[in-house]
Amino acid sequence: QIQVLQHSRSVSVTGAEGKAAVICDIMGRMIAATAKCPERWEAQIPYAGVFFIRVEGLPAHKIVVR
Repeated sequence: QIQVLQHSRSVSVTGAEGKAAVICDIMGRMIAATAKCPERWEAQIPYAGVFFIRVEGLPAHKIVVR
């Protein structure tokens, strides 16, 4: 089970150690990606909108950044 935490325009993902992860906007544009997640992966979201965090083999998480 992964946990996605959002604070302002920063997103952190825990529980996805060793898996590939990607953050995409609603149009499918890649915002951030990693081939192998560390224990806690943090990424900055550059603009407001709806984003999806996809971790290899798990359902996507949706977040709204204002």
